[in-house]
Amino acid sequence: METTQMPNVQDTNDNPQSLPPMEKKKRGFSFKLPKKGKKWLKIGAVLVLAGAGVYWFTHRAPQSQGPAAGQYLADAVQRRDLVSRVSGTGTVAPIDSYQVRALTSGEVLESPFEVGDQVEKGALLYRLDADSAETAIKQAQQGVEQARLNVEQAKLGEEQARRGVEQAQRNVEQAQRGVEQAQRGVEQAGQDRDKYVRSLTIQAPEGGVVQKVLVQKGDLVSPGTPIAEIADTSVLKLTLPFHSADAKGISAGQSALVTISGTMETIPATVESVASADMTGAGGTLVRQVTLRLNNPGVLTPSNSATASVGEISCAGSGTFQENLRRTVTAQSSGQVEQLPIMAGSLVFKGTTLAVLGGESVQNGQEDLNRAQDTAKDGVTIAQDGVATAKDGVASAKEGLENAGITLKNARLSLENAQLTLQSAQDALENYTVTSPISGTVIEKNVKAGDKVDGIESGSLAVIYDLSYLKLEMNISELDLNKIQPGQEVEITADALPGQTFIGRVDRVSINGTTTNGFTTYPVTILLEEYGGLNPGMNVSADIIVERAENVLSIPASAVQRGDTVLVPLEGCLAEDGVTVVDPTKVEERAVTLGGGDGDSVEIVSGLSEGETVLVPLQAQDGAAGGMSGMAVAVS
Repeated sequence: METTQMPNVQDTNDNPQSLPPMEKKKRGFSFKLPKKGKKWLKIGAVLVLAGAGVYWFTHRAPQSQGPAAGQYLADAVQRRDLVSRVSGTGTVAPIDSYQVRALTSGEVLESPFEVGDQVEKGALLYRLDADSAETAIKQAQQGVEQARLNVEQAKLGEEQARRGVEQAQRNVEQAQRGVEQAQRGVEQAGQDRDKYVRSLTIQAPEGGVVQKVLVQKGDLVSPGTPIAEIADTSVLKLTLPFHSADAKGISAGQSALVTISGTMETIPATVESVASADMTGAGGTLVRQVTLRLNNPGVLTPSNSATASVGEISCAGSGTFQENLRRTVTAQSSGQVEQLPIMAGSLVFKGTTLAVLGGESVQNGQEDLNRAQDTAKDGVTIAQDGVATAKDGVASAKEGLENAGITLKNARLSLENAQLTLQSAQDALENYTVTSPISGTVIEKNVKAGDKVDGIESGSLAVIYDLSYLKLEMNISELDLNKIQPGQEVEITADALPGQTFIGRVDRVSINGTTTNGFTTYPVTILLEEYGGLNPGMNVSADIIVERAENVLSIPASAVQRGDTVLVPLEGCLAEDGVTVVDPTKVEERAVTLGGGDGDSVEIVSGLSEGETVLVPLQAQDGAAGGMSGMAVAVS
């Protein structure tokens, strides 16, 4: 590969109009010394001698003497087209290629192509006998359908198991309610028994005096049979007539004073009520009844009579006492009166025993109640057993639900496996039809219809090249990498096609370099759309056009000396032919500003004008252009 390096030159404003607009931004890139003979081939044979002359001129000869005659030729400052290149070699290949291989075994039934045919991507290349694959697909489809049915059946089983769990939970709740009901039955049976036992002892509901005893000892009684009458004489009422006019001044709650007839004892009382209507009293007078309430000091009975006064108002007649409360006590259960510890006139208090029942009927009743309580307790036990059984049913139902879930999961896995098997069978069927993976030209066909293939072991069935482009990959030095950009033009030649040049474009610049002996290169891919007679596999040379400057002012690169100076002949320096140096002392050493170059010529940015002449050394002691500042030589 050939590379070129140019000197970096500081831009000046001496003559900015001397550069075409395209080239002004390119000042400062390097140029290379000529490698191939072009325009300056006539002086190439004497470059070594010219370099020696330059060395002698700059280092040995006094400045006042100038260059020696015969060591230089004159050349005009003129406009040229300059091109900077990065060169290399490589082998062209198709833009894409593919070796067609079989992924399955079988007999080739169809192969509708030949070498040289153009095929499109997806076009049929080979069709193999696929009877076994089609059978496998049918079997896999049946497997999928059966697996799907199993999934549906498992779903139904899971749903049924879920309903079973719900029913079992409801059974537990119902059994727990049964336990609660049975416990209430036990409590009720105990309450009934206690109530029955209490009902056998008939007690006074309130304190008072027994007015009548309605049964005798030994009598058989039943619920509702009257036992005795009790009157409460601790509080007595007394209703007396008051003159109507006086009664209007009396109201409930007023204090009164009762006078007992016969003893004339007085007892305090309270007005309980005043009648709202008048009535005719003794002697035809109008009276109203006033009821008084008083506490019995213990000696008064309903047979006593009394009068009363309310404040200054006295009653119009006397009256007798009435009990505050009178009640008939009845039996609550059946039985025989075994005890009767009261008689008429007996003073009793709340809870005092009036009679005790007994006998055979009482004993039978107690036994019935005991049996009812035992039965209720048995009901609790049975209900509790029912709860335990129901809970066992829940556990069993949950286990069934879990098993149903596992069955459903397994069914789904089986369905997935069946679907994968079907997909695999369908994929395998696709392998029996071999299509072209790319569009291109068939360059090799190794298997035809009637042949049998054995999968990948059969090797390449055919080879297809995509020849819509050719590509070239060549390695570029790390020193030139930054010069290369996608889209740059590339000139390509081949020894097999002398005199022909093909144009390509840089497609890709890779940064995946390869280092060998401390020198790194990077692969650059070049594409050729119009490649004529080039064929894949041909070796070619390529020049990447890095810079191109058209019609720029330039001189031979070898005319530039150390310090970016040139020798400009003065009057009398050149012979009449304008080329031969006759008086080397008549020269001017002039500083110039350089632009780019192509290795043979270098652009003059400032310091020289078109039509001027510069001296080009014929020989140099230290090599061509050895005295030039910043100059680099071309290397291979």
